[in-house]
Amino acid sequence: MTLNDFVSYFDDIAKYEIKIGLSPTIDIDDSVKLMTIHKSKGLEFPVCYFPGLFRSFNREDTKSTFLVSSKYGVILPPYQGEFISLIKHLAKIDENKNDFEEKLRLFYVALTRVKENAILVDYADEEEGTPLDLSLAKSFHSFLQFVDIRKEMIGEYRPHEISLVDSTKENQVVESSLIINSLAMSKDKIEAKRPSMIKVEQTDNTYLNLGTEIHYLLEIVDYETKDTSFILDNNIKRCVDRVLNDELFFGVKNDDLRHEFEFFDETSGVNGVIDCLIIRKNRIDIVDFKLKNIDKKEYIERINSYRNYIRKLTALPIKAYLLAVTTGEKEEIHE
Repeated sequence: MTLNDFVSYFDDIAKYEIKIGLSPTIDIDDSVKLMTIHKSKGLEFPVCYFPGLFRSFNREDTKSTFLVSSKYGVILPPYQGEFISLIKHLAKIDENKNDFEEKLRLFYVALTRVKENAILVDYADEEEGTPLDLSLAKSFHSFLQFVDIRKEMIGEYRPHEISLVDSTKENQVVESSLIINSLAMSKDKIEAKRPSMIKVEQTDNTYLNLGTEIHYLLEIVDYETKDTSFILDNNIKRCVDRVLNDELFFGVKNDDLRHEFEFFDETSGVNGVIDCLIIRKNRIDIVDFKLKNIDKKEYIERINSYRNYIRKLTALPIKAYLLAVTTGEKEEIHE
């Protein structure tokens, strides 16, 4: 395209109101998603990082010579002198108050996107004073200072001074150095380890689809009313009823359950999804749903990997179970 062609292209888009869209990227579970807080509304993630908390809120509009306020109207600069008018002063107070309330709601939205672990990337400045009033906060960093949780939660990172050394040269005396040798990277795809899985030689799609459907229904069904009247297939309905009426779920509230609890264990490198967690007052129950055949060794290894991770999150006792949805067979897995 020439420059004129390029300009004409966008003129035509504006003239005929053509929408310019990008095809959505493939949603991959094992990936990092970058987004603004506004874009994250309605979404949840196991682990969230929150960088830039120390960046000051943008309130440049209130510093302008001319000011437009929904409450006070259009505010012009005074005819003489550099003194700020009373109306403009009140308008700035009102605008800052509205902006503060919006930022507080935004911070709430951000922190409630987290299912498991929130990592607040902030800086430690002992000399910076805590705002006397929360509405005077100039950044999300000030929010954390005001509620005074930073000292209890902070994990300090100190960068190390590193120098690069040519490993081909001899007789070099270097302290605290990083020696770089030639690096060979494998072209094979690197995947996170997962708990032991059963190897299926001949895949029965009907069997797998049945398991997927039952797992989904066990995730959305009401464990309090135990209503399964919406399930049309009688065989599937019997499987779901069998689980709901198991003694494990007697007296359990929907809020006590965590379905499809995804985690990544940095110590072991295991990435897994727990079918169901029951959060009781005195203990945690791990429940792994199977169609049948719960006596396989691989299932037990997987359950123990789940237990090892949950133990890092709580001091409560943990029990783990395998539950066959087609037969009602249940087995408690001990370490």
